[in-house]
Amino acid sequence: MTPPDSIERLCGAHIDAISVEEHVAGTQRSLLSIYLQLHNRSSLRIRGGPGGWGLSVGSDPPRAYDMEQYGRVEIRPADRILARAVGQAATVWTAHSPEDATPVGFRWRNSTGTDIVVYCYDDTLLVAPPDELELDDVTYSEIC
Repeated sequence: MTPPDSIERLCGAHIDAISVEEHVAGTQRSLLSIYLQLHNRSSLRIRGGPGGWGLSVGSDPPRAYDMEQYGRVEIRPADRILARAVGQAATVWTAHSPEDATPVGFRWRNSTGTDIVVYCYDDTLLVAPPDELELDDVTYSEIC
């Protein structure tokens, strides 16, 4: 995963909007990244890390494009569950798997108490409230 200091940009930040980048092939949709648009700070684009484990964090906005016979990449506003996480990021944690102490994801709680976990495992980017994910062995370390 990218170093925790990349995620520290989220500490105390106001998330103005969240969008998702998806690969669409026929009726299949695969989440590629989420984009957190931060107020008065550089935004965060979070995607699965190399090798399908952990995360890669950058600030470049995703873009839509056609992949011809392989489908297309679409950008859309976050669904209503993820959209509830818009607002002030009150607490941020790194997420650790039982196999390795290296952070492989993160979690944030906004000022209204909505928690979201972002975690990549086996080339699948997981983004959801913690009670909707089966990550029983994951531990969290608060960074702010």
